Amino acid sequence: MIYENCNCTNALTTSLLERGVQPDAEEWVLYVDAGAGTQEQFEAKGFSFLSKTSAEMEHQYGIEAAPMLLIFSPEDRLLYGGGYFERPSVFRSQDTRVLGRLKENKSVEALPVYGCAVSPRLQELSAPFGLKL
Repeated sequence: MIYENCNCTNALTTSLLERGVQPDAEEWVLYVDAGAGTQEQFEAKGFSFLSKTSAEMEHQYGIEAAPMLLIFSPEDRLLYGGGYFERPSVFRSQDTRVLGRLKENKSVEALPVYGCAVSPRLQELSAPFGLKL
């Protein structure tokens, strides 16, 4: 899941669009508040795309922060739910490493979700006066 209003979005979006869909994987991009042209960019690289509001993401999926990587088995069993990055400063997305380890039936420890509050509840908790850092 990616959030349009998060600084991490640019680096992650660039990374995903540069690599395109992984072989033998069906990849969906869940995007909060997608801007004009975003869906077309991802679909051109083979991704399936779904845009929701932050309230819909929280209500339907219980997701309150982004960017978040979710990997499911072909049987719809959650194999990985966590972050894309090993440290708070966006450096290099770990999605291909995580997917590769899972394809080899190796264990993967979930990375923290370093990014931005998406849900109104988390936004209020992280910036009670409406200030953004």
